[in-house]
Amino acid sequence: MYPIGISADIEKAFLMLSVAPKDRDFLRFFYPCNDVEFIYRHCRIVFGVSSSPFLLNATIMHLLENCTEFYDVVQKLKCSFYVDNCLTGVHDVSEAENFIEMAKLIMFKGCFNLRGWESNVECRHASKHSGNTSVLGIIWNLDEDTLKCKIDFEILSCETKITKRFILSTVQKFYDPLGMLTPSTLLPKLILQDLWKSRFSWEEELPFAFTDRFSKWLNEMYSLKDVALPRFVNFNETSELHVFVDACKGAYSACVFVRSEVEGESKVRLIRAKNRMAPSKSLSIPRLELMACCIGARLVNSVIKAIDASSIKVTLWSDSTVALWWIKEYGDWSVFVANRVKEIRELTGSYSWRHVPGNMNIADLLSRGCTPQQMLNSKWWEDPSWLKENPESWPVSDIICQPKEVDIEKRKSKLLNMNLTEDTPPWYAERVSDYDRMIRVFAWVLRFVNNCKVVNGKCKDSELSQSEIEYSEKKLILLVQSYYLSDAKSSNFIETFLDNEDRVTDCAPFEIAGIDLAGPLYLKNEGKVWIVLFTCAVYRAIHLELVNSLSSDAFLLALRRFIARRGRPRTIYCDNGTNFRGASKDLSKLNWSKVLKETRTPKLFWKFIPPTAAWWGGWWERLVSTLKDLLKRTLGKSVLTSDELYIVICDCESIINCRPLTYVAENLEELVPLTPSMFLIENRSSNTGDIEQ
Repeated sequence: MYPIGISADIEKAFLMLSVAPKDRDFLRFFYPCNDVEFIYRHCRIVFGVSSSPFLLNATIMHLLENCTEFYDVVQKLKCSFYVDNCLTGVHDVSEAENFIEMAKLIMFKGCFNLRGWESNVECRHASKHSGNTSVLGIIWNLDEDTLKCKIDFEILSCETKITKRFILSTVQKFYDPLGMLTPSTLLPKLILQDLWKSRFSWEEELPFAFTDRFSKWLNEMYSLKDVALPRFVNFNETSELHVFVDACKGAYSACVFVRSEVEGESKVRLIRAKNRMAPSKSLSIPRLELMACCIGARLVNSVIKAIDASSIKVTLWSDSTVALWWIKEYGDWSVFVANRVKEIRELTGSYSWRHVPGNMNIADLLSRGCTPQQMLNSKWWEDPSWLKENPESWPVSDIICQPKEVDIEKRKSKLLNMNLTEDTPPWYAERVSDYDRMIRVFAWVLRFVNNCKVVNGKCKDSELSQSEIEYSEKKLILLVQSYYLSDAKSSNFIETFLDNEDRVTDCAPFEIAGIDLAGPLYLKNEGKVWIVLFTCAVYRAIHLELVNSLSSDAFLLALRRFIARRGRPRTIYCDNGTNFRGASKDLSKLNWSKVLKETRTPKLFWKFIPPTAAWWGGWWERLVSTLKDLLKRTLGKSVLTSDELYIVICDCESIINCRPLTYVAENLEELVPLTPSMFLIENRSSNTGDIEQ
């Protein structure tokens, strides 16, 4: 955007930041000298520590936000720093000289020395030497004001062993943030994908079919070392952004071109390009085309944000009529399509989507890939040539696609077919239209049946009694149930260990609980302990206690602590451990009738799973596994005291109780996770989030 580019860097940037005395012990290191090892501490920020770039950036932003002078220069500096490098641009030489002078003054207030000023024009405070300079891994030619990628690697020899690791290492040496070499750098990625499918190991020497493809590509890459793009992009009121997207079986891609009218001539040049490998899971071409549209929408929005031109006209081109149909038409699509269409519409709300024939789509080269020599001959970064013509001659076509290709992604509707038949009334209701009269008629039928069974006695011939009428009503209801629910009789003989009623009953937390033990854990000079896990069958919350043995007495003490804190359970599920069996036997010796009469405390029911059938207790075994994973991550190989371990298991209990079970929300935009802790502490979470040291 700026005809004059400027670059600089901060001298000894990290060493300008002091480490707080309380944090210096974390930066200790050994310094051997004459067979003696001294321990020193860093007092300044260390280059190589993961937090150092953040600390430097936060300090620079704090300095700039508190600067009350030179507002325009401060705002430009805020978006110009990348770690200790400053990259920006200005419109003329006088502005460049003023910016450099003010920037040095502002940064000097924070003891930062901005030095090494370079520019593509000669000006005061900035040198313009001939040749190339490196800017964030890209070569900037100051004479021609162009940018190109650095291509510098060893030439293959006959002794070079080409492995999967070697190919990956070579590919990662190419740093191309603008995407100017994207068509050529795709080929080794496709080779790597084929190697993964063939299951080659990292150090296994590859067969000739792979090494030949890779060697030819690598030898041709040297021909691209002179491929360069102009740094300056002349944006004006006529500028437009054109995005081309495409996909094929191996990859999908997008590229952004700018079209501007300069002195009556249309000029087109590449801004950015990007491609991605297609997932190893096979996807249909229309789905890949839709993913290409998605990264195209993201790419053009990042460009608009970088150039700060929210009002610029944007046109997006795709050769997939199916993807364009999904984007433009509203339908009940599948989850995969619906999610991406929603994102595309949010990012490209006011932009225009148009169809371009496949042979005119420049993104086709990016998605299929090509050899370096083919890319050099195509000069794709200067295409498409038809974009330089009058807009009236651009391709115009209606979006017509096959219904099968579109409808295959429609959300499937589930239909429930019910055969409604008009049943004939049963014999006992054929001539009766009143319920009370039907009961009396059925009662007379039952009396007749009973009288027929009498041999020597006297038959009943009096009026119907009230008991006969009530019995008739019950028999009539059972008769109706046996007719319509005859298929459900077999379910009465299926017994479940955890009753459905216990799982869905609206009760207090831990009223229905499952119990299991985990361990042992070894303490520092204190023997070993076990963890007793109590879990609620309804709300899936847990409670943890420590015991120092597997005896029934130790478990009963843990049970008493649990009851004192969480309340008394009504039913307990557990396995057949001797401590559980012993505790159940001890409690069964109590005179529960007397206890219930005097204290109104009902009996505690125990339900044991079948022996050697641990899967019956899967609903607590799963939580034991979660607890063990959490303890492994927390403790590692550490050995703690009993007090320290008790704090750790309390934290683990809190974390597990904060896990999401499902979500509650009135709409999908405001999803609130439902956790067990919400039923224990009234929606107040006790976790502190992730803290990085």
